[in-house]
Amino acid sequence: MVWGAMPYDGVGPLTVVVSSITGKAYRQTLQKHFLPLVVSTRHRKKETILEDDNATVHRANLAKAWKKRNNLKCMEWPAQSPDLNPIENLWMTLKRTVSARNPSPANITELKEVVEEEWKRIPLIHVQKLVKSMSTHVKMVIKAKGFATRY
Repeated sequence: MVWGAMPYDGVGPLTVVVSSITGKAYRQTLQKHFLPLVVSTRHRKKETILEDDNATVHRANLAKAWKKRNNLKCMEWPAQSPDLNPIENLWMTLKRTVSARNPSPANITELKEVVEEEWKRIPLIHVQKLVKSMSTHVKMVIKAKGFATRY
């Protein structure tokens, strides 16, 4: 599994999680990769909001307790709505660029290198467009009372 973050000023950290993804593994990923990002951006006037979705590991007691201890504000998600998260679009961009590589990665080590290279190449304008789109998407979901929207 790959975990990544996308603050407004470009792609953030990216890491490959090689263990089973559990509440403990997710908490460790947040501690090692997300918290340093938050600390480095706390000087900004806008607050950081963690937009993980309703995946079981994101709502595990270990993860929830860690988020509370670290004063992280989290986005509340409607059920069955991972597509609302703008990073899902970033994952599709990453998958397309990795798939387009020629030659294709021959093994896991090469795949990891290619994923990391392509992640760093994602244009800032693309990330900013996705982040800015979030408020419009949320308003549309609220207007539709949680039902499907077209965006």
